[in-house]
Amino acid sequence: MPARSIPFSFVVLLAHFAVMFGVGFALLLALGVAPRTIPDAPPLAFVALAIAGSLDIGLVFAGLLRRFGRISFAELGWSRFRLADVALGLVGLALLVAIVYLDLVLDARLGWGEALGRLGQSIADVSLRQRAFCFLIGLVAAFTEDTLFRGYMQPAVQARIGRWLGLVTVAVVFAAHHGRFTLAIFLGKLGVGLVLGGLRDRTRTLWAPAIAHVLQWTVLAMT
Repeated sequence: MPARSIPFSFVVLLAHFAVMFGVGFALLLALGVAPRTIPDAPPLAFVALAIAGSLDIGLVFAGLLRRFGRISFAELGWSRFRLADVALGLVGLALLVAIVYLDLVLDARLGWGEALGRLGQSIADVSLRQRAFCFLIGLVAAFTEDTLFRGYMQPAVQARIGRWLGLVTVAVVFAAHHGRFTLAIFLGKLGVGLVLGGLRDRTRTLWAPAIAHVLQWTVLAMT
C-alpha cells in the first residue's frame, strides 16, 4: 500500500468542498430552492443533495482518492463489518448525545434537568421529512467525512506524530473544517471528532464511526 500523504488529504478536502457546496448550492439555485429553506427539507432539496452526494462520492472519493491516492476502500477502513460495530456505533451515538447535552448545560447555562428537557423537545419537534433529509445528510457525511478524516488522514497523521496526538490533531482539523468558530460549537465538533476518531482507532475500520455518524444526524437532526 502506498504511503498516505497528509498534503494530498487536504487536496481531497478542497475537492470535497467544491463539489458538495459549489455543485450542491448551484443545483439548489437551479432547482429554485432557497438556501434558507433547506432545514425545512423541501422535496427538491433531497434531489440536490442526492446528486451532489453522488458526484462527491464518485468523482472525489472513487476517482481522486482511489485513482491518485492509489488506495482501496478496504484499505481506507471499509472492510470486515462485524455485528460488534453496530454495538460500538450505538455507544458512539450515546457519547455524541452526551456532548450535545453538555453543550446545552455549559453554553446555554441551563440546569441539568432543563437542558435534558430542551434536548428532548428539540428532537421531538423534528418532522418526519426533516428527519429523512437528515438521514440522507448522515449517509453522505458518514461516507465522505469518515473516509477522508478517519480513513485516510488519521492513520497518516498518527504514523508521523503518534497515536493519541494524531487522533487529537485530526479531530481539531475535523472541527475546523466545519467553519464555525464560536467556542461552544468548535468544542462540540471537536468532541464529535474525538468520539468518531476513537471508534476508528479502536476497531481499525470505519463501520462503527459511520454508524454513530449516521445515527447522530438522524436522531439529533439539526439540534
